[in-house]
Amino acid sequence: MDNEQLRVEVYMRGFTPDATQRQQEAILDRLHGLQEAGIVDEVTVTHWSRKVCFRQGSRGGLPEEVALYRELQRAMDGTDQSVDRFFRVRRGAAGRTVMFLPVLCLVLREGDRLRGVYPCDDAETTHPVMECVRALENGRAVEDVPGVRPDPTPV
Repeated sequence: MDNEQLRVEVYMRGFTPDATQRQQEAILDRLHGLQEAGIVDEVTVTHWSRKVCFRQGSRGGLPEEVALYRELQRAMDGTDQSVDRFFRVRRGAAGRTVMFLPVLCLVLREGDRLRGVYPCDDAETTHPVMECVRALENGRAVEDVPGVRPDPTPV
């Protein structure tokens, strides 16, 4: 790992069933433990809803969730990795485009570099959030965590 700070951005759905909420909180506790141990420099948490509508035209601009999704798509362009199964885009009522958001999503960054996103799929397997957390807890370098793009570019 280089000298840039490792940040974990946590995006989690609010208003989830109790069991899901307990799982989210347990993962947050583990991530904060990684921060206390100096493995992760910063953990930020953003709550989002179950779904978001894409806004069309110049009024209001893009919701943050849509901007993040597009950033992740650009970063994975030309690779065998994808987040599309977890950020499901559908045509909604009145012709609006709606995106259903994952219950929990982790984005790893070092400086300006996107280093990984969980959950994600590659050509052979799915890389869930817990795979990332366990790998970091086991002392693996970011570039060795499964699901992390081998040569990420700044986005």
